[in-house]
Amino acid sequence: MMKRVWIGLVHLRPERGCELIKENSFVQVVAFVKDAVEFSGEVKAAAEHYKMTVVGIEDLEPFEDRHRSHLVAAELKTKAEEAKETGYLRFGTFHSYRAE
Repeated sequence: MMKRVWIGLVHLRPERGCELIKENSFVQVVAFVKDAVEFSGEVKAAAEHYKMTVVGIEDLEPFEDRHRSHLVAAELKTKAEEAKETGYLRFGTFHSYRAE
């Protein structure tokens, strides 16, 4: 199976020592992967590296499908290109929310 850029909305919880976020947040993530399973694995590995826990992943689909059906921010288009060129996933802008 060929790799392509996938995009998903990821909900994250900061753990002790996390410097990226201070409270629960969601963020669009793009990664150059084979499928949804590989995307989830890459996201979980990156989250652990930055001392965050993945609470959930929503709206996961190939980037080209999202681009066809929705307006995609220029920032995410750039990050999708970076992910494809480097092989590393890219986080969009973090948006914090209060935990229920």
